[in-house]
Amino acid sequence: MNLANKITIARLALAPIIFFLIIFGKNIAAIVLIVIAFLTDIADGYIARRLKQETRLGKILDAAADKIFVFLVIFALLWIFGNEKTNLVYMLMFFSKDILNFIFYVSSARFRKSKKHSRPLGKLTTALQAVTIFWIILRLPHFEYWVYSVFAVGMAASVDYFLAFGGNIKKRR
Repeated sequence: MNLANKITIARLALAPIIFFLIIFGKNIAAIVLIVIAFLTDIADGYIARRLKQETRLGKILDAAADKIFVFLVIFALLWIFGNEKTNLVYMLMFFSKDILNFIFYVSSARFRKSKKHSRPLGKLTTALQAVTIFWIILRLPHFEYWVYSVFAVGMAASVDYFLAFGGNIKKRR
C-alpha cells in the first residue's frame, strides 16, 4: 500500500475518534483532529500526484473517507443538538452535493465510466463544510447561513461536475 493511501486510511481512522470527542464535549480536541483530517485530505492527493502514486483504490478510498468523515461529524453534531426537523433539513442541505452526485452515479453508466477529477467548486464546498463544522462546534450564532452557503456552492459544484462529465462524453464520440 502506498503512502497516499495510508494517509487516507489515517483520515478514515480519525472519523470515529472525532465523533466521540464531539459527543463527549471535547470540542478543542475535536477541532484539532478535524484540522489534521482536512490537512490529510490535501496531503494524500498532493502526494499521490507528486509521487505518481494515483491508484483506483486511492480514488475510491479518498472519496469514501471524505463522505464517512463528514457524515460522522455531522451525525455527532445532530446527536448533540437534538433531532429537530430543521436539523434534518440542514443535514440534507449539507450533503446535497453528495446526494446529487450519487444520483448521477447510480442513474448513468456513462457517469460511472468518466474520469472524475476534483473541481474548484467541489474543493470550495469542502472548505465551506469545514468552516460550517467549526462554526457549529464552537456554537457561534447564525450557523444556518453557513449551511445555506454549503448548499448553494454544493449545488453549483454538482452542476459543474455534471457539465464537466458531459464534456467528457462529447469528447469520446
